[in-house]
Amino acid sequence: MRAIPRLIFAPPRPLAAIRPSPIFPANGSCCIFYPKSFTPGCTTEACTLRDGYADILKTGAQIVGVSVDSIETQTKFKAKYNLPFDLLADEEGEIVSAYGVARPDSKRAQRVTFIISPEGKIARVINSVKPAEHDAQVLSALSDLQKAS
Repeated sequence: MRAIPRLIFAPPRPLAAIRPSPIFPANGSCCIFYPKSFTPGCTTEACTLRDGYADILKTGAQIVGVSVDSIETQTKFKAKYNLPFDLLADEEGEIVSAYGVARPDSKRAQRVTFIISPEGKIARVINSVKPAEHDAQVLSALSDLQKAS
């Protein structure tokens, strides 16, 4: 069995290593992998999720964004775009590798979203992420998950 990677949250959460289980609430979660903060596609995706966040929260789910950027970069990205969801700084690429979404040419993540069931299992994978429509993609996947429950 593989060890659970350390997760470091960008503020406002305390900068401490935690186990992934607190991330996944009873109604499911979205683990959003993205290549690099402050790039046009990643910024569009993050801001779209920010703008649709209230509707996503109504499903009871949480969003967690993951990239291999430093905690300093993640903190600045979160602050500059007023992102209401947590960002993880996976500087060593452990989470990216564990989910199998590392780019073949670097340790950066591919743009992939995992919908996690309340049981902590991967319920759906969104490989064809459309940054400008990602809030709708996530909301649709969460609605499908709730209907299946």
